[in-house]
Amino acid sequence: MTYRSLCRFARPGRSLAVVAVATAALIVAGCDSKGTGGAPPTTGPAAAAGSGTVGVLDARRVIEVLQWDAEQKRDAELAASDANRELGGFLQQLEAAVAEKRKALISAAKLTTAQADKLSAGDIEALPLTLEQKTDYRSTIQSANLYQQQARQVHQNVLTGRQQAVDRMYTEVVKPAARRAAQAAGVHVVLLKQAIFYSDAAAEITDRVIDDLQKAPPPRTFPPFPKLNLPQVKLDEPPPATQPATAPAAPLATAPPTTRPNR
Repeated sequence: MTYRSLCRFARPGRSLAVVAVATAALIVAGCDSKGTGGAPPTTGPAAAAGSGTVGVLDARRVIEVLQWDAEQKRDAELAASDANRELGGFLQQLEAAVAEKRKALISAAKLTTAQADKLSAGDIEALPLTLEQKTDYRSTIQSANLYQQQARQVHQNVLTGRQQAVDRMYTEVVKPAARRAAQAAGVHVVLLKQAIFYSDAAAEITDRVIDDLQKAPPPRTFPPFPKLNLPQVKLDEPPPATQPATAPAAPLATAPPTTRPNR
């Protein structure tokens, strides 16, 4: 199953934490360090749960019990707030640049107040403007639209990229506990409960994972809030290609239980 198809099962409420745990559930077990599978134990405590080679993890219950959904939601709100603030400031600069161009054209063409209102509304055909003035103004508006479209796309891409970085962070946080639970249960493959049609209760390792995570809460270091890196507005030319900052994967070592980037 691919990561994309997994997301369809794991994110009915668009929960990023579910995706992260779900991803971990497919990769934490199955092979030993040399990439070869071994026979699971058939006796003793390890055979009490997951008596076959496949274990089942209920990712939704994991994040509900650990309250990671609320934690991630708050972080996503903070990241969106920063990005929205930067986008809003850029759009204000863009509008100011268009207004300056419009003001200069109104002065040069000696337009009346009524004519200036038509210009602001985009109705320029009947205005006493030269062909060059009309062409330049259309070019200004077209350039402004391109700047706006690019800025909104960068905004969306940056937030999506950071969400993916948060997913990877949660995956790394859950992976050790899921691996230990799988080994204790004697299973070599762990599947997400939401992605399978039926499973016997004996295959469940969810409680093991939750107990492990509760006994020793793993550090969760959120990636920094990336900047949009939007270009300087120059309406006389099209917007340059923008390379937005990407959110790096979060470090996992020597961090407090939850660490957030400085705002």
